[in-house]
Amino acid sequence: MKQEKIIRRPDFAGGGLTEAERAAMAEHVKQWTARAFRTDPIEPDKITSAIHGMYRAAKLKEPRVVIVPSPLVMAIAGGTTTVWNASPSRTRRPFETSICLT
Repeated sequence: MKQEKIIRRPDFAGGGLTEAERAAMAEHVKQWTARAFRTDPIEPDKITSAIHGMYRAAKLKEPRVVIVPSPLVMAIAGGTTTVWNASPSRTRRPFETSICLT
């Protein structure tokens, strides 16, 4: 198989990954996989503040933050919130919600 020429410019990247990029990606994957599977509890005040800060930075209305104890409760709360906000019978303005695990 013919090796493509690797091109890197400020406006374009093409031709695959260099060995250094592959190594950096492997480290990035390892870091985010560890974050995804960690089980230590969150600090509610810190996570709420961080979420509100991100929304402020994006000039969006700050969400209501709901902190739940497990992935199952998160799935149920997320689904329920989605259905609640999409209900055509709602007369109040839908609230934005961010759901976090403890």
